[in-house]
Amino acid sequence: MRRKILIVSSPASALTEDINSGFQGGVRQSLINFLKALKLLNIKADILAPEGSALKGYNIKTVKGDHFHIFNNDKVYPIKLNSAITSLWDEAHKIAKNYDFVVNFGQDWLPLFNMNIFPVPLLTRLNLGKFNPVVDDIISKRAVLYPNMIACLSKIHSGEFKNGKNMFKLQPAINVKEYKFFKTPVKKEFVTLARVSPEKGIERAARLAASINKKLIVYGTIQDKIYAKKLKLEFGNKLELKGFYEPKELKQIIGSYEATILTPNWNEAFGVSILEGLACGLPV
Repeated sequence: MRRKILIVSSPASALTEDINSGFQGGVRQSLINFLKALKLLNIKADILAPEGSALKGYNIKTVKGDHFHIFNNDKVYPIKLNSAITSLWDEAHKIAKNYDFVVNFGQDWLPLFNMNIFPVPLLTRLNLGKFNPVVDDIISKRAVLYPNMIACLSKIHSGEFKNGKNMFKLQPAINVKEYKFFKTPVKKEFVTLARVSPEKGIERAARLAASINKKLIVYGTIQDKIYAKKLKLEFGNKLELKGFYEPKELKQIIGSYEATILTPNWNEAFGVSILEGLACGLPV
């Protein structure tokens, strides 16, 4: 019998192929790659996501609610009224019995707590390292109660969490055939693939490039406009922020640069940009 699973997307934003929908960054692209892999394995997958979501070729059910995104180190985890996260998991609980299991693609407290009460197995795919004490705590506790039901992306990733040894590794992958390979660079510039946000450490990449008189080109959603302004003031014409590009277009131009620089200010769960650069023939 063909297996059927339900994937619950992150409540942080709508899941779409629209060129302006880059808020989720690599998480969005990893989910799309995951769906492609499931098709190859003949596993049917439906998606539950915030209102406004749409992906060509996939069955998506949407729910209403304000986008929910917590990214701080506070010892609180507030959930507001009319939040997409509560709508998503209310609906997921109602329809879960129609599936063999459910995969949570968001790193939030509520679905991890819900592992106790779900009618079918609920797997969580972590996409970040430690970022909030409340979430980090329940991840560590659930890893003990439900061994091999939480997926991390690498050994370094699991090592960030207490009881990470109880997690299994679900490493991201890319299809190298989708990327244009360049034997030699066309542009004498360096490139970074990252959201424009302080944790990505773009200033360090820009300083490195500037130290050898190279310009840094950054492709990624400008998530923090204040941070972006500071970068432009410091580096001027030695830095260009391109904003979000549709992945299909980006895969054809990454390799035209001289090298990829990645300098995050935290441990990346898995540097997919490293694989993308190598697939295009770039030094990373």
